[in-house]
Amino acid sequence: MENYCLTTGCLRNFILSYFDEQHREPCGHCDSEYKTMDLTTPAKNVIRCVAEMQGRYGITAVTGTLLAPSKPRSKKSGRSSIPPMAR
Repeated sequence: MENYCLTTGCLRNFILSYFDEQHREPCGHCDSEYKTMDLTTPAKNVIRCVAEMQGRYGITAVTGTLLAPSKPRSKKSGRSSIPPMAR
């Protein structure tokens, strides 16, 4: 049971192999099938945004600035110089 919880592969295939049945390609429906991606640039943007805001704003203002910096509220507070994050 512990190995089932810790597997990073297809859960269906894990169960099939446990019962010595043939398994095919991953089913594509498992949450445990991890995909890797480089989050260095988005993390740097978040850190830069928080630094430019000098920690004076909460998470809503930070995410609002990163996702839509051209909104009037972001411009009013001088937070529109930060580039928007890629969606």
